[in-house]
Amino acid sequence: MNVTTGKEVTIVFACYFLGCFTAGYYWVRWRTGQDIRHEGSGNVGARNVGRILGVSGFMTTLLLDLGKGALAVGMALHFRLSPEMVIAAMLAVVVGHNWPMQLRFHGGKGIATSVGALLAYDSFLPAILVVLFVPFFVLLRNFTLSGLLAFAVSPLVGQNFGGRRADRVRHSVYSALGIASSMMLVLTLMAFLLPGTLIRIFSRDPRVIAFGSDYLRIVSFNFVAAGIVFTTSSAFQGIGNTWPPLLSSMTRLFLFVLPAALIARTPRFEIKHVWYLSVASIVLQACINLFLLRNELRKKLTFEGLDDLVPGDATAA
Repeated sequence: MNVTTGKEVTIVFACYFLGCFTAGYYWVRWRTGQDIRHEGSGNVGARNVGRILGVSGFMTTLLLDLGKGALAVGMALHFRLSPEMVIAAMLAVVVGHNWPMQLRFHGGKGIATSVGALLAYDSFLPAILVVLFVPFFVLLRNFTLSGLLAFAVSPLVGQNFGGRRADRVRHSVYSALGIASSMMLVLTLMAFLLPGTLIRIFSRDPRVIAFGSDYLRIVSFNFVAAGIVFTTSSAFQGIGNTWPPLLSSMTRLFLFVLPAALIARTPRFEIKHVWYLSVASIVLQACINLFLLRNELRKKLTFEGLDDLVPGDATAA
């Protein structure tokens, strides 16, 4: 049985703090004085930076995010960490980018940082991921629609909540949950039933098709839960309480990273185990969000006898 050393733990923590250096946030802050979290999509990644600073800002942020992912893996390899701890270092730098503590855990998506880490670890892995990602991205166009729906919930709920219309708040939330879940269910069926067809558009390699098909079938079970998480988080924002989704996100992170690190150390470890763990963690997060939102609505939607004080045209239908 391998024993984790103090040096390994120190390097993994160092990789997390390295990931916390969110280049996009500091680059925009230095160049314009703005907080990128309040601009565009609110993301600190290269794409949102590009909206504000143009191509130069996009490329600078992209290269720095790639570089810190590669640096984390390079540092782990330089100090000859075990393979399991190298993977832990990769996860740590991505976690730091996604949830930087100095920005109140509001970071990016970790795509560029992950690619940089994978390039440093094994340059062949990103090539496989590109083949998998392209058809997956085509499917995820539906995520854009569900994401827009989820974001629309926030102002709608907020306006009706401010107008003290409990019935309309509930109707907005439940309708959005139903629509988002239905859209994600369609996406799930596409990915689960036709994974090979989607992969063959971009690769004819039987190994890639087999690997990618397994991946799409497993992660497709994420989709409905992801739609619920998006929608409930937006509803919380409309009510004015963002702590519950933050706590559920941190719970999911803890329940994913810790078991993943432990599973990776077992002799029969397969990457599929991580995919299943990802599905389980986001389903759990969706359940937690639904439970917390139900309690939040029950606690805050107590406007009986006050509806007549609000003009009908002051609320959203």
